[in-house]
Amino acid sequence: LFGNDHTLWVYATVEDETSGISPFTDKYQYLTKKNPDFGVFSDFLSCNSTWRSNDWWLMITPPFTQGVHSADIITLKTDFCDNDWKVCKVVKFYEEDMAGNSATKDFCINGPWIKFRGEGTVRANDKIDMLSEATGDNTDGVIETGSGTINFFTSTKDDEVRNSPSPQDYDYQTLYNMTKNRNALGSALPTSNGVYTKNGDLTITNATIPNGYSSATFSNIIFVNGDLIINKDISISANSAVLFVVKGDVKIDKSVNNVSAAIVSDKTIYTAYGISEGEGSATLNLNGFYMANKFEFQRTLQGTGNSDTPSENFVYEPKYIVKLRDYLGTNNVQWKTIN
Repeated sequence: LFGNDHTLWVYATVEDETSGISPFTDKYQYLTKKNPDFGVFSDFLSCNSTWRSNDWWLMITPPFTQGVHSADIITLKTDFCDNDWKVCKVVKFYEEDMAGNSATKDFCINGPWIKFRGEGTVRANDKIDMLSEATGDNTDGVIETGSGTINFFTSTKDDEVRNSPSPQDYDYQTLYNMTKNRNALGSALPTSNGVYTKNGDLTITNATIPNGYSSATFSNIIFVNGDLIINKDISISANSAVLFVVKGDVKIDKSVNNVSAAIVSDKTIYTAYGISEGEGSATLNLNGFYMANKFEFQRTLQGTGNSDTPSENFVYEPKYIVKLRDYLGTNNVQWKTIN
């Protein structure tokens, strides 16, 4: 499933273990709320065109050697007439092999959704209005919004706070002013404790991540006076913590699958930077905590992957609050015994 709003492509894989796939017979039709039966519109990008009941559109089949037994097929970008992804879109595929054997199959196509675990708070200063409904609940913590709107977003605890006033804003400058004894960041991510600064963009690549980074023990904060560009998975041990405080955007490349860090951005966090319309990606796993002025959730899974798998999977880890308290001035955690 790809696309924006109510238009999308659908990607599928077909297999035939006998006589091979035919490149000329792949086709599809679909259901919409406007019509009771399968078919297609005469203009596949306009629901105001003529509905052709029981008709088909041909699929896009990439070139392959004749006689192969597996192929990827993609629909045309198609208008499904509504944005109600709480109800899945049903697509019927038709495939015929070289011997003339044919088969049809219906697929229920869901929109992408995000998941939060770790019993943290999910907050939006405005509304929460998701594209589609999650499998189960989106979060196991509190849902908090600055408005009264929470659509397609639920908690296992049924805990919601609506019309909540905005909390104190911890942006780049605020957090920077709370620290001291800062050190200039070198060419690689540090594996020692402390506060580090980078003047300009910071790009995470194989060269930026030193050997032993994922197993080292450290607690540090890295201030990035520019954009943070993540082109490589970031893994740290359970005993470590790293907080990136970013004045610009955070651009997580479409090829990245796992990020273990806390990130605060004054601008936008992009979850699949560089992705093109019509391109799928794998689930992005984000362990830590994440704050930004805006989130661009760009990922979607191919085929029917959105049915039971989130496109972005967040796991809140409270260790960051404890491990970084010595570097954030008065913003410390104090443990007290109470009756």
